[in-house]
Amino acid sequence: MRLTTPAKIGALCFAVLLSGCVSTTPTIDVDSNEPVTPVAITTYTLMIEQMPGFLVPYFRDELVAALAARGATEVAADGDAGFVLRFEQVALGAESLPRDDLGEKTATEERTRFMARVELLVRPRGAADAIRVGSLSRVHAITTGAYMHQGARGPIRQGFDQLLAPLILPR
Repeated sequence: MRLTTPAKIGALCFAVLLSGCVSTTPTIDVDSNEPVTPVAITTYTLMIEQMPGFLVPYFRDELVAALAARGATEVAADGDAGFVLRFEQVALGAESLPRDDLGEKTATEERTRFMARVELLVRPRGAADAIRVGSLSRVHAITTGAYMHQGARGPIRQGFDQLLAPLILPR
């Protein structure tokens, strides 16, 4: 089958679109607290601190799913452990606008840069203090109106799976 020029252009645009979608999967840095002591957790409570409301469903849903995969169930009170998700945003400054060979700006809007970090803490029942399990973080460079967290659900879940693996004893 021979493609006409408009069909070739359409096929090329489709291929570029697909490759762009694949390469834009967000990566998340996972920082584990290696000396964590494994514990048996069947039930838990969850508290979320300082997290913007629009992010809560992404992180809450993926942590709950990761804990459920390990056999743990969320309860209203008196769980085997209490988990805390704590959000922190660290400003990194504006990204410089790209310039052409003559030094002219090639973009019209600066991108704001910051690092978003979500700390995961756990306090086993009877323990005096919470233990840092680790964190998920990602540097962001956004322009006004950029809003793409749905695509991060998979990496967020993988990050929680990685953080929880050394913590929760298998049953």
